[in-house]
Amino acid sequence: MDTVFRFHAFRRDMSNFSILKYRNFQGYLVTGQHSGTHWLKYMMSCAIAHKHGHPTPQHTDNAKSNDFIGHPKHTPLYPDTPRIASTHQIPHRLYDSRIVRSFLEVPPTAILFRDIRHALVSYYEKWQGETLHMSFSEFLRGDKNGHKHWADIWWHMRFYNRWGRTMERFPDKSIVLYYEDLKTDAKEQMRRIFTHFGIEMPDESLEFAVAESSREKMAAKADTEKFVRFDKRDPMEWYSPEDMEFFKKTIRENLQYHHGYQYLD
Repeated sequence: MDTVFRFHAFRRDMSNFSILKYRNFQGYLVTGQHSGTHWLKYMMSCAIAHKHGHPTPQHTDNAKSNDFIGHPKHTPLYPDTPRIASTHQIPHRLYDSRIVRSFLEVPPTAILFRDIRHALVSYYEKWQGETLHMSFSEFLRGDKNGHKHWADIWWHMRFYNRWGRTMERFPDKSIVLYYEDLKTDAKEQMRRIFTHFGIEMPDESLEFAVAESSREKMAAKADTEKFVRFDKRDPMEWYSPEDMEFFKKTIRENLQYHHGYQYLD
């Protein structure tokens, strides 16, 4: 593993106490950057709203869509609904300590992954020309120290590695979700999450949630036109042969948990 990346990962993993601090939930929805967070969170919120007879969230943008599922610090809008937290956080090193877990109760966790190659393109397309003033090739190579920008390849590898370690040690506490499976059968993936969290969710609520969460309906509730990606290009078209060579080499040397993705073929 790259020495600079190893040190940066260790330093960050020893300083982030967020998930250890906030634990009073029925479930933790953990998602990778640009892995379908807004979509899944909004769908689940619609299902909860339908079941409990509340209005669906008026916004789909992350900061304004916390009526039912939000940041761990947020106070629930409806106390009669399940308490679910959503985060992109990478857990502290103590989070997967068996000693710590012997006296510290943590909620069940559902972790959403997406093909890193596609997530990087999604992030770049959204922020190109705004916070990202660089070519895709430069963004892809990222910053091992985590100073220049967010959600580059090094961040994704940290996310994969740390949650992989946690799931390996405590498999009963976590379930794995894939963005690609959400696209194929969103209803079934939501059912898996609610079941894992110990929440009964009727079929009609799940079906309502899927219907309410089309791209068009979500875009109509968004504050920014870039909220939902309508670009039809294959994300792999962004990668030059040199980019792919860099990607595979970096993954081969630093990614410890692939979570089922075939990055080196």
